[in-house]
Amino acid sequence: MPTQQRHLIVLSDGDGTTYRLCPAAVGDWLDAPVNFARTSGYTEVVPDAVKVQAQEQGLDCPLTAHITVGSWHNDRALVAPGIDFGTVSELFEHLLFNGLTLSGEFQGLSY
Repeated sequence: MPTQQRHLIVLSDGDGTTYRLCPAAVGDWLDAPVNFARTSGYTEVVPDAVKVQAQEQGLDCPLTAHITVGSWHNDRALVAPGIDFGTVSELFEHLLFNGLTLSGEFQGLSY
């Protein structure tokens, strides 16, 4: 049975805010170490745990992410699999209707 916990990513720009409800494993990926030996950026493979949970939840998941050392959390958040909501009300309606809880939250920028 798929996990009932989800990770929330909040991405904002000059035009507004998007609330992305992601598999719980995304939270661990956002906090995972990055290869600081590379200074100009690199491509990393999305962790298997993220891919498995995304598949269980019927979400498309990228196989890789382009990472820059200065914004690696945000780079991962931008490509994380999930369902996007335009308002907090829509997000909470979905959480309540489906019996979901939040395991964590990340706030970043969409660009």
